[in-house]
Amino acid sequence: MATDAKGNPIEAAAGELREKLEAAGNAVAKSRILKSISPTLWQEFYDHYLGVRQVAKALGIDHNAVSRYLNRAGVRQFKNKYARYESKRWQQLLDMMAERADGIVHERPVLRLNPSHDYAIFGDVHCPAHSEKWLKRLGVVCQHYGITRAISAGDIINFDAISYWAKRERGEVPKVQQELGVYEILERFLLELFPDGIWLIISNHEMRLLHILKHEIQADYLFERLLRTGKWIDGQVISIGRKLRIFHPSRRTWKRPLNQANELALANECSVILAHTHRFAFAHSDAGRVIGLLGGLFDERYLRYRTSGLNRYQLQNGFFLWRKRKLIPFCDGLTDWELYGCD
Repeated sequence: MATDAKGNPIEAAAGELREKLEAAGNAVAKSRILKSISPTLWQEFYDHYLGVRQVAKALGIDHNAVSRYLNRAGVRQFKNKYARYESKRWQQLLDMMAERADGIVHERPVLRLNPSHDYAIFGDVHCPAHSEKWLKRLGVVCQHYGITRAISAGDIINFDAISYWAKRERGEVPKVQQELGVYEILERFLLELFPDGIWLIISNHEMRLLHILKHEIQADYLFERLLRTGKWIDGQVISIGRKLRIFHPSRRTWKRPLNQANELALANECSVILAHTHRFAFAHSDAGRVIGLLGGLFDERYLRYRTSGLNRYQLQNGFFLWRKRKLIPFCDGLTDWELYGCD
């Protein structure tokens, strides 16, 4: 296959096809040219240009026609550009890791914290959609017990301004500068409340910014300079010793999330807390270990989506303390908030 001036054979092939299509003139002749393209070449076009519209632009034809020919060629099309990019990026990453490790792909590292220290464990704050009432409760409880360290299990900021989903669901969303402005206030509150350290999981909402930047900046480097709250963990697991692991799973956990927590507890042989579910619960696993759902510190009214099936479920806030090597849950219906001087 010939190459273009930059040495890329895919772009060279696209250029040649574009010239043929422009010279064809009528729709019948163009259709014959498009039908002559092999399924392999359609797949290569899609993988290289990362989308239907991008392929259509390269070939100089309508994107609906490109979509039809991709379907005929059996090319799997992702619904949004972030998913397309992630699919290709993660495959490249896995290939690279396998090559470096002689075929063995290692798991992402787990951060281990000292179990003899006490921690507040919270997640799904979704700033600027956070709940001032629940942040006050967190602050009052931590001051009552002298908790000076915290773990944020992901989604501390929404980044709705750069989310296709949020714009489709809500229409009007705050600008990035507005979100970061509100987050600075939250950041000062958390840094004052937890002077001995905050550890934060980079999860799906924080990753929205990485998607926009096409992952050209290392995640923990970026967030420790942009959002200076504490130590950012480029992964989805924080472990307190070998007793407890805190996850923010990337796959959907809305249906039977305690089942997933139970599976993780059995696989990791420890207690497990899951964020991302927007519900609060705790129970014992089949092996007798504590499993829990972290709930969040969000404003329930703001997080309800119009077209989502999530409205079938009751969203619930809550948080845990890790104190004296034991988990203590805090939620409505269980905690007497008047004992701590708050409503």
